Amino acid sequence: MKTINVGLLYQVKHSTPKNERRKATVVRLQTDTAHSSHSALRRLRDEGKYLALLALTEKQLQTASWEQKNFLQQGKAGVLSLCGDNAGALLAMDAVRGSLATRITPAEVLPGSRLRDAREEIVRQAGKRQVVVLNEAHHVSRHRAFGLGLLPYLRRLGFTHFAAEAFGTPRALQRTIAGRTVLRSAGGYIEDTVFGAYVQTAIDLGFTLVPYEIEESERVGTPDEQINTREAAQASNLYERIFKRTPQAKVFIHVGYNHAMRTPVVFEEEGKKTEITWMAGRLTKLLGTSLLTIDQTGGTERGSRNAESSRVRGVLERPDLKRPSLVQKADGSFLAEGIGEDCDLTVFHPRQKLRNGRPDWLLALPGRRAVPLPASLKLPRKGRALLQATRDDAPEDAVSADRCLINPDTPLPVLVLPKGRYRLSIQDEAGNASEAGRFSV
Repeated sequence: MKTINVGLLYQVKHSTPKNERRKATVVRLQTDTAHSSHSALRRLRDEGKYLALLALTEKQLQTASWEQKNFLQQGKAGVLSLCGDNAGALLAMDAVRGSLATRITPAEVLPGSRLRDAREEIVRQAGKRQVVVLNEAHHVSRHRAFGLGLLPYLRRLGFTHFAAEAFGTPRALQRTIAGRTVLRSAGGYIEDTVFGAYVQTAIDLGFTLVPYEIEESERVGTPDEQINTREAAQASNLYERIFKRTPQAKVFIHVGYNHAMRTPVVFEEEGKKTEITWMAGRLTKLLGTSLLTIDQTGGTERGSRNAESSRVRGVLERPDLKRPSLVQKADGSFLAEGIGEDCDLTVFHPRQKLRNGRPDWLLALPGRRAVPLPASLKLPRKGRALLQATRDDAPEDAVSADRCLINPDTPLPVLVLPKGRYRLSIQDEAGNASEAGRFSV
């Protein structure tokens, strides 16, 4: 099953303390069933024509209504991420958030606080838990890179299953499992090169891959009813496909946004209140055990500092923030932000820095190196180009090892690849693709 969008995103305007049910006014941004007129966008994504998808999204944004603009702007952020333009993805998402009422947290002074290495603390706490849930923002590839970095440590702790919201149906995932190579058909977000590497690492480490997303045919009822139906189906699928068969299984679950929350939320819209219980809360009840839940969305930079809360900005500008970290306060508790207020931990990521046009966190992935573009490479004479490097022995529909967006008015970026032999391809904005040679790293 191929999907373009996330499901539903919300801007919570009012919230109560962590352990109380929250009341919120909801602004609905997008649904999987809405905007049926965007079939052309879906087709381009299904075909892997990401630059053409970006160009069409930008064109539609020029004449879109307010509701459509929010939908398309989120899509633009996601496609920029797919194209390797991570900084552009952050800026594109700012345009969505800027159209909503944003809660600005007053600056806080945290005397006696210190930074703790996020990976080390997560691994320490995971040793005492059966289930670890890590969330992401779907336009932020570095969230997947962080999860990738956790995999070897969790495997050593005895974790055996890797479940991801991004996986499609069991049938769609089967070809990836059988061939032990990550294919674009495995799921809607898996086509991101970092997510592809994430899943490939899980395969190589011996994790059992588990899809648990709701079937498209099960999405019935009003939009609010669909949320609860989806959350219930996700928790039930996880239970039936893993814990009913192997009650003591240790499981790492990668989710989007609010699915990591355990406390029910009450949304109020036009006087009608709807209680939403998220997947993590439902799975906690099914298992009767506490999950370790980790948020990355609250502690990640925006495209512009002006779009950040002052508290987050204060953490991200600390000179000692050199790696993904937790902020431990003087009383021993950890600072939380946004969705993290209902999770155990909030990971704060350092601001990304570009080196040769690529983010530093990508260059820091194990085994990767910066690879200059071949001198013989022939680029389109005008317009942008998307360069893809795919392992030479991989099927045609395999997820590429790296992609980079080439703009005619900026210096050429580098590719970021592990050792191996690769085939290059170039896409233009019209969706035309051409082979561009082979090379070894």
